[in-house]
Amino acid sequence: MISRYKATAKIVLAHKSRKSKIDGKQPVQLRIIYNRRPKYYTLPYSVYEEDFNKIFNGQVRGDLHDLRIRLLDIEGKANDILKSLDPFSLTQFETRLFRPRADHNNVYRYLQEQIDQARDAERISSKGMSECSMNSFKAFNKSQSVTFDDITVEWLKAYERYMLRSNSPTTIGMYLRCLRAVFNKAIRDGIVTRDQYPFGKGKYEIPTSRNFKKALDKEEIKRIIEYQPEPGSREEWARDMWLFSYLCNGINTKDTANLKFKDLDSESITFIRSKTSSTRKQQRPVVVPLTDRVIEIIKRWGNDPSRSGNYVFNILKPGLRPEQSHNRIHDFYSEINFHMKAIAGKTGINKPVTTYTARHSFATVLKRNGASLEFISESLGHSDIRTTESYLASFDYSTKKEWAERLLDL
Repeated sequence: MISRYKATAKIVLAHKSRKSKIDGKQPVQLRIIYNRRPKYYTLPYSVYEEDFNKIFNGQVRGDLHDLRIRLLDIEGKANDILKSLDPFSLTQFETRLFRPRADHNNVYRYLQEQIDQARDAERISSKGMSECSMNSFKAFNKSQSVTFDDITVEWLKAYERYMLRSNSPTTIGMYLRCLRAVFNKAIRDGIVTRDQYPFGKGKYEIPTSRNFKKALDKEEIKRIIEYQPEPGSREEWARDMWLFSYLCNGINTKDTANLKFKDLDSESITFIRSKTSSTRKQQRPVVVPLTDRVIEIIKRWGNDPSRSGNYVFNILKPGLRPEQSHNRIHDFYSEINFHMKAIAGKTGINKPVTTYTARHSFATVLKRNGASLEFISESLGHSDIRTTESYLASFDYSTKKEWAERLLDL
C-alpha cells in the first residue's frame, strides 16, 4: 500500500549528545521524514551550534559561506530526488543521492529500481519480467555493465539477432519494452538526452507478433455449457470456472481469485480490475449482473458467504505472501486450461479453449449481438475505447469468412 504522506529532506544538526569531546563541534546530518518517521544520514561536516544557526539564519562569509552552499546543494538535490520517486523507496533514494553520477548511467541499476518498485507494489509478474529482461541483457553483454550511451540502434539490432536464435519475437518485444521504459525514465531524470533515444520510427522498432485471437462462436459455447462432466469432479470445476469468467464480463483469473463476498450484493458483482488498479487515478469499476448460472456456480464451489470478508472461491486465503498468491493464481488458471483442453477435444472444438478465450468470447458475442462499442468497453473495464477497438479487431474471422463466401453469390 502506497502512503499518502510525502517524503521531505532537510539539513539539521545532530543531537547535542553527539558533540565532539575534542572541539565541541556537532555533525551535520541530512534528515529524511517519510510516514512521519525520520531517517538521518551523517554528512562529512561538523560545526559549532552557533555557526550552524548563522549558516541558515544569518549572513556568513568565508568557509561558512562555502559550507552553506554545499549543504543547500545537498538538501536541494535530496528534495529533487524525493519528488521524482513514485512510489517512494529508501533504497532508491540512497542509491541516487550517494552513488557517483557515473553509476546513474547504468542500465542495470535502473532495471533493478524497476524490480524493487514492482516488488514493493506486490506486482509479482512485473517483477519477474524485469528480472528476466535484465538477465537476458547480461547474457548478451557477457555480464559487463551497460550504460545508456551503449544502447544504440546497432546494439539493439545485434541483441535482436542474438535473441532470435532461441526466442520468439513476442519474448524479445517484452524484454525490449522493459528497456525502453527505463530509457524513458533516464531521460526524465536528466541522465541522457532525448537525442540519444534509439527507439521509434526511423530508428529501432521493437518487434511485434500479431496474435490472432480466436473467440468461440455461440455454437461452441453452447457445447461447453451443455457438456456433462462427472458431478463434483475437477473437470466440472474447471468447466464452471471457465463459464464463470465468460458470464462475468470475461473476468480474469486473478480478479476471480481476489473476489470477496463483500463485492457481491443481491443483484451484481462489482470489482476493480487488478491489471489497472495501480495505473489509473480514477478506476472504472466493472459491474456484473448476477445471473442464475453465476449464482449456481458460486453456491457449488464457493466458500462460506456468512462473512463478507471471505474470498468467494477457495483459491487464496488471508496471510499469503505476494509470491504465494501469485503461484496459487498461476496454478488456478493452469488447471482450468488443462481440463478445458480435454473438454474441447471431447466436444469437437478445434480451437484453443483457455481462460483467455473466455474473455475474448464474451466480447465477441456482445459484438455479434449488436452491443455498442461503448457498452463492450465499459463491460470489459477498459479506460480507453481505442483499447476495445484493438481488442476486437482480430476476433471476427467467422464474419470475414461469411462475407468471403458471399462473393460468389452473384
